[in-house]
Amino acid sequence: MKNKLGFYAYLPAFFVLGAMIEFTMINMKIGNVDFYTVYMRKERERMELEAQRLSITLDERLKAHREKNESSNEATTK
Repeated sequence: MKNKLGFYAYLPAFFVLGAMIEFTMINMKIGNVDFYTVYMRKERERMELEAQRLSITLDERLKAHREKNESSNEATTK
């Protein structure tokens, strides 16, 4: 079989190995924690940080826009 498939002869073995690792990650729990619980918690934290960052950026842009409008209004009224 190795002669026919060449380099790809080991592909089924790596596919099975990957499936076993994935199965272990899904079903193995250490204490009350498994891989996907940790992954979802970290993803939630990343999303919260990104939302905070975007909120701060938006607030800064709104503040700069308001200041710009105020300064242009003052210049036009003088």
